[in-house]
Amino acid sequence: VMCSDPALHQRRIEARVRGIAGLTEVDWVRVQARRQEYEPWSTPSHVLDTAHTSVADLVTDILDVLKRP
Repeated sequence: VMCSDPALHQRRIEARVRGIAGLTEVDWVRVQARRQEYEPWSTPSHVLDTAHTSVADLVTDILDVLKRP
């Protein structure tokens, strides 16, 4: 799962308020730092891009993948 639009991803992170007791909200600087800690997959089996796709379309896509033999 990814968001291919960095500006949109940043806006989502900065607007997100989870309100979970004892858990601090993640800011954009932390997201960027965390990205540097991971190695990208060389060939992902499937990519879900949340940038410009509705939740309904993402769910349909996931269900289609799960139906594959």
